[in-house]
Amino acid sequence: MDDDFDSGGPIIGAGGISLKQTKEISLDDAVQELHNNVKEKVLPWSMSKDFGFHLVLIFIWAFIGLFLLFSANSFLGFLNLFIAMPHFYIMILALFILYLIIGIILPVLILRSYYYSKFPNSSMIKEVNKELQNIKEGVLLGIAYKHKIDVPHYLENNQTYKSMQMTKTVVDVGDYGPYVIDYLKEPNYNILNIGSSGFGKSVTSMSFAVRASLVYGIKFLIIDYNGEYEKFADKCNLTVWHAGKDFKINLFKLNGVDPETRASFISDSLVATAKLTPLQATKVKSAVMRYYKMKKIPRLLDVFIDLSRDSKNELICQRLRAIQRVIGKEPKEFWDSLLSGNNIVNLSGLNETEKELAVHMILERIYELFNREQELNNKLRLLVIIDEAWRATHKSRYEEDEYEPLVSKIARQGRKYGFGIMLTTQQLDDAPGPFINSSAIKLIHNYQDSDTLNSISKLFKLSTFESTYIENAGIGELLIIDKGKKIAKSQWWNDYVKVLPIRDDEFAKLAALNQRYNPKVIEEPSMPIDAYELGTYK
Repeated sequence: MDDDFDSGGPIIGAGGISLKQTKEISLDDAVQELHNNVKEKVLPWSMSKDFGFHLVLIFIWAFIGLFLLFSANSFLGFLNLFIAMPHFYIMILALFILYLIIGIILPVLILRSYYYSKFPNSSMIKEVNKELQNIKEGVLLGIAYKHKIDVPHYLENNQTYKSMQMTKTVVDVGDYGPYVIDYLKEPNYNILNIGSSGFGKSVTSMSFAVRASLVYGIKFLIIDYNGEYEKFADKCNLTVWHAGKDFKINLFKLNGVDPETRASFISDSLVATAKLTPLQATKVKSAVMRYYKMKKIPRLLDVFIDLSRDSKNELICQRLRAIQRVIGKEPKEFWDSLLSGNNIVNLSGLNETEKELAVHMILERIYELFNREQELNNKLRLLVIIDEAWRATHKSRYEEDEYEPLVSKIARQGRKYGFGIMLTTQQLDDAPGPFINSSAIKLIHNYQDSDTLNSISKLFKLSTFESTYIENAGIGELLIIDKGKKIAKSQWWNDYVKVLPIRDDEFAKLAALNQRYNPKVIEEPSMPIDAYELGTYK
């Protein structure tokens, strides 16, 4: 069989290459080769600081050489006053030539050789620069790298290539160059971002959100469980809302929904997040409906007081007390700015139950907004990023197997409604199966736990080499499964990418486009039920 193997389509990366068979290679050698590529091959902008430093060193070296040259000339001139030197000017010229060679030419050649070694050849530099000029047409994720895969795995799982006969088991795929995602052409706008803690998931999420906002003009909302994203707020003028202080949601507000539907949603939400049993939730629903029938919108405190009259509802009241910081008067400015600014909702001040309920309610209200205002649905308007998403999307022990988590329902219809969801999580098993299966883009960071790695490999049908890459991936490195690119490029493998963090100029561009709002503290007790029991609030 010929050495060339037809891949059936162009290669992702800077220009594309033909797929070549390689000799047998061990997993350890393949991983080491990939790590060497990541370490050695960098893009021009990531070399700029080192290049500037090295250039300064050359100037310092040249200045020292110039100082020594003048010192030597002065010394020789002084000796020439006392001792006749027939070749004095020739000696001066020789010193000057020596200075040019050692002080300038040699360092410049060394510097040129060092930086050219970062690229295999000049044609690759041209291809990289050509890709950089097209970044406005998509979202730059990072740098893609050539890597090896074991082909038989793919032949077993891809009907198109089952008929091909391979004489060798490992091939090189991909190419070095910018990895750009054409987000608007993806089958859907949903992204799964997974990996162990400390390997760059937050930076990946933020980098994608900022660049998508700059390229497409879409807005993003980050639901931040642990306050990890607030550090980015000042850099790009993001509005930060702190749940329990300047951000609450009125769970009972009709918001254009009929009372029966709203009461049912409240009941389902409390089962899913506050750990109420279906029977307990039904009691809450009945209490809420009594207020709706009187044409009144109840407060959480009103429902609490109503139910507390019966001692049998003591456990329900305890559950309601556990969610009191997030339920209340909601800031109109938040919903007004949802599609005109970029926002972060910091949930770090809440307990786990309140966090889950907050995410549940925010997603439902966004779903209602886009469903009600159909004019919003003609194009992508909003990207919602949910950090530590497993906590907000797992099923409670009371939910039926056929129950569809809210995030899955929204994800299934999100493209039609004009918004996408990015779930960031460590716990893949707790993420909704429908969302995992349907996500157009899957970003897999480092996992070292063998059980988790085996589950991921089985779920996404990864090759042995790909699983090993994930196990050895560095911070900010990931394996990407991109449905849109596979369809557009007839590509049958996954790419290995090192994420490029947001540059200062990108932060500045987004900051110039954002109008930051300073939220005001909500004028009601942060814990109204406790305040009521203390007699300080009615």
